[in-house]
Amino acid sequence: MRILLTKAHEKGKKGVTDGHAVGKVYGREFGPNSDFYHASHLLGEQIFPNKASYCRGEYIVGTRSLNMDSPRNNMKYYEEIIAKTLADLSWGEKIYYTVIPDFKGEEAIARGVRMVAKSFNQNWEPTMSCNFAIYIKNEEPGYQIDYNTGKVEEI
Repeated sequence: MRILLTKAHEKGKKGVTDGHAVGKVYGREFGPNSDFYHASHLLGEQIFPNKASYCRGEYIVGTRSLNMDSPRNNMKYYEEIIAKTLADLSWGEKIYYTVIPDFKGEEAIARGVRMVAKSFNQNWEPTMSCNFAIYIKNEEPGYQIDYNTGKVEEI
């Protein structure tokens, strides 16, 4: 999923959620706090509040670590960088944001997510306001995931 974000996307913003998808939880008997899988937003709600849930194909099945639990290596951390940068943008500045789930073959569960964000000024010259390229693994410490079936076993 690729999107160009500008200050215009902030209009009508009602509020900011805490950024992780808790609407659908799978495998409640596994993982910390009984939440192993989440319906993970590819467009975090901090970036696109109240709109992300309406985008077709916008969710993947992700672990708590992918969403929010790994310190500084989770989707929420990077989505908050984008949201803060968006709030501080001047007119004409923009962020080019790409998030791509990593599936191998016909697997049901993504192995991870590649997130790239680059900010530009009004003349399309790169800025350092928001600039990262990161790969975040869809895994949970202490568990092994069968990415074909989604089955989880404690290791």
